[in-house]
Amino acid sequence: MNIFFFRIGYIKSLKILFNVLRGSFFPAPNVDSAVINLKKKALNKTVEDEEFFKCGWK
Repeated sequence: MNIFFFRIGYIKSLKILFNVLRGSFFPAPNVDSAVINLKKKALNKTVEDEEFFKCGWK
């Protein structure tokens, strides 16, 4: 898991709706895909949260 997905998972709830196979595209990529749904989570953000998420995000 990379930092992008970690951050998204912190502020959003993620649900995979369905998979999209590589054969659905032309030319076919070397990966499969998915259609996702993101919903905002209710958060009690703190200063520590803000500083943590600034780290490495440019």
